[in-house]
Amino acid sequence: MRRLKRRRLKRRRRMRANGFEYLLMVDALRDVLYGGTHEGYTKIAVGVRARLPFRVLTMTDPGRVVIDVAHRW
Repeated sequence: MRRLKRRRLKRRRRMRANGFEYLLMVDALRDVLYGGTHEGYTKIAVGVRARLPFRVLTMTDPGRVVIDVAHRW
C-alpha cells in the first residue's frame, strides 16, 4: 500500500486532487490524507478530533461524494 500524502489544514480551503475539487471546513477535522487513485477507486482518509457523528452522501451532476461531519455532539 502506498503511503498517504499529508495535507496541512487551514480553517476553510478549496482543494483539488486528481481532477476532483473539494471544499474543506476544518472545525471538526484534524487531517485529510490522499492515498491515490487506482483502477477507478480513489482513497481518502479523514481524521476527526473526536468520535463525532457523520454521514456520507453521493451527489450527481457533477458526480461527487460529501462527508458531513458534526462539529460537536
